[in-house]
Amino acid sequence: MTQATGGERAAMVRNYRRKKSIRVTFVLQFYTGLSAYGYTQHLSGDSATVQCSALATPGLVPPKPGDMAVLLLNLGEGTRVEGVRVSSRILQIEGNTIRLQLMTGSMVARHRELFMQLLGA
Repeated sequence: MTQATGGERAAMVRNYRRKKSIRVTFVLQFYTGLSAYGYTQHLSGDSATVQCSALATPGLVPPKPGDMAVLLLNLGEGTRVEGVRVSSRILQIEGNTIRLQLMTGSMVARHRELFMQLLGA
């Protein structure tokens, strides 16, 4: 296996951190027991923006910034779709849009590999 040069490493970091418009189905499981689902709007190696129509449910006690959640992304193609789990923290909620800080360090190696392929990093 060859090692990446300094320029290649810098490009990988840029791709990892660059926010990309990527539409992937997800389930967001809050530690309060609430689950929401929908599509991602933007993904980067350390953040995600998702839309959850469940937040508009009357009488629902919504999550708040700082709350922890698990983001389950459905990654792959055709019959090879895998649920990739990413621990996350809510950074911002605006209407039915949630911005999350992703803690990719907690991902298993196979899931991290799929996530990095999705980002092109």
